[in-house]
Amino acid sequence: MDGAPAMACRGIFARVGLTASAVLLSLSPHAARAQDRGAAYLMSPQPVTQLGGIPDSSPTDHTLVVGGWILSPEILAGMIYNDNVRQASVNTQAAFGVRVRPSITAVRDAGIHKTTIDAQGDLQFYNTGGSSNILNGGLGLIHVYEAQRDLVFRLEGRANRTNDIFSNSQAGPGAGISQTTLTYLASASVQKNFSNLFVGLGAAALRTTYSGGVNTGQDSNQYTVSSRVGYRVGPVFYAFVDPSYNWRAYDAININSSGYRVVAGVGSERVGLFAGEVFAGYAAQRYSSALVAEAGGGVFGGRVSWFPTRDITVTAQAESKQTDSATLPAPGVPAITSSRTTTASLNAQYKLVDYWTFASRLAYSHTRYNGSVRADDRWVAAASVNYSFWRHWSLTAEYQFSRINSNVTGFSFAQNLITVGAVYRY
Repeated sequence: MDGAPAMACRGIFARVGLTASAVLLSLSPHAARAQDRGAAYLMSPQPVTQLGGIPDSSPTDHTLVVGGWILSPEILAGMIYNDNVRQASVNTQAAFGVRVRPSITAVRDAGIHKTTIDAQGDLQFYNTGGSSNILNGGLGLIHVYEAQRDLVFRLEGRANRTNDIFSNSQAGPGAGISQTTLTYLASASVQKNFSNLFVGLGAAALRTTYSGGVNTGQDSNQYTVSSRVGYRVGPVFYAFVDPSYNWRAYDAININSSGYRVVAGVGSERVGLFAGEVFAGYAAQRYSSALVAEAGGGVFGGRVSWFPTRDITVTAQAESKQTDSATLPAPGVPAITSSRTTTASLNAQYKLVDYWTFASRLAYSHTRYNGSVRADDRWVAAASVNYSFWRHWSLTAEYQFSRINSNVTGFSFAQNLITVGAVYRY
């Protein structure tokens, strides 16, 4: 699978077969904090976040009050160095550039109604030309309506744009392909509490489109209905069961599918210095095309946070799940196959004093494609340091290493990113 197939497959790695929950977690720190405010009303276990990136290293929350809205604007501006701007296996090309990363969260809390709007961007302009530039961004809205103390409704809408530059083992400098992925999510859920028993029901619709690359025939819609039934065991722990069902439909290829997932688990909002949730169960997906075999198997996951002091937070996550992945068995012949991905990550944040904050992230994922010998391993290590030298201003330095090892030629690559700049927070 050299040449165009390899180039296409690696470029869409980790982007095809997105679930609604995965989209929610592919956001900037501001968006992630906005999501956390409504996390109690999500109808499924929290999935593992994307492998890239590090936690927000802001030592202080700065806010601006406008009308009834509380705004938290922030912008990073600085320089970036990328030693493999086209994600190539060979003939790598390094580039310097300018990075601008704006974000804002707006919250309006009117008692029984609470609305959160977040927007963020990550703009990278390299000296190698427009074909290497990265323009990512997202916009989201969450509205929570607490009709009664034991009856809560939640609505969410979100749009994300992801731009990726990728190459292959035969490509030299200037031969990379730029592909843009757009995702649109709409979801609604309701949760009702009956003393220690709680019941939730949710529905989500996800639209994914591609442009500028080789996957334009794989635009798709996904619909998911999910629920959660749980019981509080004492004042600290709760147990739950989460069944869900999904439908996936592709615009230009007749490989639609439907599937289900049932997991059970236990969790705790806080036990001493710990909080978290673990779950395990079974998932299966059946395809309309005889070319793709039915996929099924066990799934598991969890998230545990540790708070040893007020200034230290450590979070560990793990998940194993079934999903769809795009492959190209022959040039110009798109197909869909199922895959299993297992991920694990460890985040840590430490505030040394009021002015210094450190953050780090380690992550690993293993993806095996059903019906194929292909298997991919991905590692990410990231760290940042932030120094606040004035009320609204700080200096920051970030480093991220990414590596994908595949047993298929042309899929593997390594990349180092270094960002230095200044951050303004109101």
